[in-house]
Amino acid sequence: MLILFFLHRFLASFYVKESYAESKTSKLLIATGISPKPCKTSIGDYVNLQSFLNKLQYSELKGYESEFNAIQVDREMNGPWNKVALIKKLLKERQNEWIMWVDSDALIVNMSFDIPFDRYVGYNLVIWGLDDLLYKKGDPFNGINTGVFLIRNCDWSREFIELIDSFGKKDGRIKEDLLEKYLNKYLWGLFEQNAFCYVLKNYEIYKNKTFLETTYDLNGFWKQAFHKLEWNPFILHFAGCQFCSGSNNSLDVCLEKWNYFNRKANETYEAIKI
Repeated sequence: MLILFFLHRFLASFYVKESYAESKTSKLLIATGISPKPCKTSIGDYVNLQSFLNKLQYSELKGYESEFNAIQVDREMNGPWNKVALIKKLLKERQNEWIMWVDSDALIVNMSFDIPFDRYVGYNLVIWGLDDLLYKKGDPFNGINTGVFLIRNCDWSREFIELIDSFGKKDGRIKEDLLEKYLNKYLWGLFEQNAFCYVLKNYEIYKNKTFLETTYDLNGFWKQAFHKLEWNPFILHFAGCQFCSGSNNSLDVCLEKWNYFNRKANETYEAIKI
């Protein structure tokens, strides 16, 4: 496990530096990251390494750049809030037209899939979501998922992420009260997904520039694999599996499905690369 942990860090550093050195600014930057803390399970870093290599493979095939993060970007932003701090930083520093965040427990399965950027003209945020549950009911658990999203590199996005970021700061208790008041479901505390839901539900300026993508599997849920034979989603999200923390009684089932779809992605990659 320790060997995998340090191998992971080495590969991350090596590949990211190489991608910057050898490529011009691409249309899309794919960003992903892991917790700065070591995994508690024997498979956590194994899955994390596969996940990062998976993003690199897709980036290579499509001519995109990739960003891997394994540090805490902002001391005030812990856990899943760390990705908000990273996106905020990338929107200030990078020149790519789009940034795509993909959680470490999500796999790009269909390596041949082309993101339909032309569909998103006039929009700055592309994310899986359900109109009724998000905008009418304010359901942050079933109406939206922030495990995968595309955000345009523009002032609108910087202002949006700055607002989301403010919910995760130490003085966020006041805004946490707002979430408890306006959202129908509020179970486990304040996370970035709650903040996304609240802001999109209550701010027309951000709702109007957000595209809720449901026409393809931008953020497919892994349990759907039990009901869909020969499924080839663009991205499959293993939400709830908790590979790194191990706080899931179905970890073996999660890993079995992960390995299956990771092999499928690798096979597609090798076939296209030839």
